[in-house]
Amino acid sequence: MSIHYRMRSVVQDWLDCPVMYTLGWIDDGTAHGMFKFDDAFITKMLRIGHNGGTVNLHAWLTLPSMEIIDVSLATTMGIAQKRPEMLGLTIIRPADELTGMAYKPMLVGDDFLRKTGLLIEW
Repeated sequence: MSIHYRMRSVVQDWLDCPVMYTLGWIDDGTAHGMFKFDDAFITKMLRIGHNGGTVNLHAWLTLPSMEIIDVSLATTMGIAQKRPEMLGLTIIRPADELTGMAYKPMLVGDDFLRKTGLLIEW
């Protein structure tokens, strides 16, 4: 999540357009999806906050044109599937042109991260 958070302003300046930091999950056609969470999870996290450890969320950048920029998913999948050819790949594509998966945005911006303690600024 942090790489996309840090990249947002750089990409925004580079492309000279608003860039949305997006939290959500990936529908990969399976019953459980990848990084899947729901409104109940959001409500619980806002109520009790983050208590440490890992959290089942995924982040990417979304452009006003609805193009997705995701620099971490391919590497995550490459590690999980033991496919080194996927390491370091970036997904940059209009959301409706993706095949075999669909991005499911749940939250936009970093307010959720701040309110739950997932983002701590120094």
